[in-house]
Amino acid sequence: MGVYTSGRYREVNGKYELTPWFGSFRKYEDRHGIRIPVEGEVEWQLPEGSLIYWKGRITEIQYGF
Repeated sequence: MGVYTSGRYREVNGKYELTPWFGSFRKYEDRHGIRIPVEGEVEWQLPEGSLIYWKGRITEIQYGF
């Protein structure tokens, strides 16, 4: 599963420009009765190719309802 936007602000040489952005999330697990993705990564979609700028894994979670 993923999310996409055609324009999210990215800093380039001290200025901000809208750039396509994509996040993908996987490995869904039940945590405290709620099914969530525990792995994911987000990337800028540049003309020269994808640039991953964050990759992570949830190891612990607490909910506050």
